[in-house]
Amino acid sequence: MTRPLSVVLVGGGRIAVGNAGLARGVSLSHASAIRAVGHAVANLSAVVEPDAMQRTKIAQEVLHVAADLEEVPTGSLEVIVIATPSAIRRQPFEAALERQPSAIVVEKPLSVDFNEARDLIHKASEAKIPIFVNFNRRTDDRIASWMGRLREAGVAAAYIAYGRGMANYASHAVDLVQFGWGPVQSVRWLSGETNGKPGFDPSPSFALTMYNGMTVVFQGFESLDYDLFDLRFRSQSGEVTFLAGGAEILDQKPEVGRYYNGYSHLGEGLRNRAPVSGFEGMYRQLHALLNGESQSDLCSGEDALATAAVLEAVKQSSMQAGAEVRPALWLNAGKE
Repeated sequence: MTRPLSVVLVGGGRIAVGNAGLARGVSLSHASAIRAVGHAVANLSAVVEPDAMQRTKIAQEVLHVAADLEEVPTGSLEVIVIATPSAIRRQPFEAALERQPSAIVVEKPLSVDFNEARDLIHKASEAKIPIFVNFNRRTDDRIASWMGRLREAGVAAAYIAYGRGMANYASHAVDLVQFGWGPVQSVRWLSGETNGKPGFDPSPSFALTMYNGMTVVFQGFESLDYDLFDLRFRSQSGEVTFLAGGAEILDQKPEVGRYYNGYSHLGEGLRNRAPVSGFEGMYRQLHALLNGESQSDLCSGEDALATAAVLEAVKQSSMQAGAEVRPALWLNAGKE
């Protein structure tokens, strides 16, 4: 018989307990996902939120709310989910390590600072506590199914148009590309600001070369009047585009004579539309893993660090006028 997860949410914001009504029929916060998967999989032990006004608001829907992690009793098969703003990760992460939970889940990205991310993973490794980062497209059943089809199709190139910053949409895309096709061999910055500052997450353009020879081009946009996160995957047999991060998937195949007799061009294609979640899938896979399953699609701490290294390589390449930079150099730096 399996044991349910005892989940403590650190951070009481939108991604932890909010997002109600954002999309009908799917869980887009941790609290709603925990309710949806049921008590046999996970139970919400407490939400930790330092702001008194936010605690009062949360207490209307959550039974146990605390100002500090120390106030929360330790649970069996405890999982601590760190859903604080990405610039505030070290203190809650180290406090979570002290409790020796069964696992720690961190909202993406692991950290906005590569050196801090590497240090956190090192500390977790020393403490022998597994770390996972919630890049939720990995555990969305629909997206995962399409990723399997894309692997079989032999994708040769991908083109990603995005806004909302490196730490946000770009990190999601880098993780998804590495999830699908393995590690990045080299990175080249193309254009745009790379240095973030409070309230500003830059969206530079850059190119990746994968070890399997695949090329991935990111085109970043600042200050658009609309939300942009489109991922286009091109293979010999056609093209698949994840519009709005996968909320609509366009599958286009060659069509003979569409424009000219004897020539093949991509047709209008088939469209598949559904909100992207993955939160419930993350909890189900984590429950199975901590109860003895050996396989999962979860993003490990090492996977997340590889994504952080790619984004760090973009910054380093920008300081070298677009020179090729290998993320492995940053992953290996400082290792004894």
